[in-house]
Amino acid sequence: QKPSPRSLSVDPPAATHLANGVVETTLANGMKIVCRPEPGVPLVALQVFVRVGSGQETEGLAGIGSFVARTLTASTTTRSPDTISAEIRDLGGNLVVNRQPDWTQISVLTVPDRFTNAMDLVTDILKDATFDSDVVEDKRQEILADIDVREMKPAPSTEVTALLSGDAAVIMAANANWADEIRQDRPENAAWHFV
Repeated sequence: QKPSPRSLSVDPPAATHLANGVVETTLANGMKIVCRPEPGVPLVALQVFVRVGSGQETEGLAGIGSFVARTLTASTTTRSPDTISAEIRDLGGNLVVNRQPDWTQISVLTVPDRFTNAMDLVTDILKDATFDSDVVEDKRQEILADIDVREMKPAPSTEVTALLSGDAAVIMAANANWADEIRQDRPENAAWHFV
């Protein structure tokens, strides 16, 4: 069953009006909301940036942010994987989670009459994700398959495969070394972030 949308009404604090109609508000909990109207555009975009990314990962947990980003929409306490998939389709199929070095981004693009549904789904995913074990396993298998087809040096590829296969003794340090080697060998890739 589809849960009913949560109330989105809030007592907004004073807003700051910026250039080009942009309005910025900071809620009591520190969440910053920025709204930019696009008159004449029949779509609504919602982007949530969470200040957690690969830059905050420790050596022993390197890559965990990418894995969480791939599995964040798996399930919640009130939504099964099938329910989430159906709701994403109902929104237009445009819900994406991306992980960056300094943040994780959840983006939705939908029509205005689906905005409340989009907000409710994103809120539920952020507050009550449960990471359905079947979906997590599917994503783990996808990552292992990706590793198989990439042109990685044998040692890091083996270690990543072992780590994802459950061998806790293997750490991601070799991957950091591999990425450093690529950055040194190819200066044009110096700004790349490898996962």
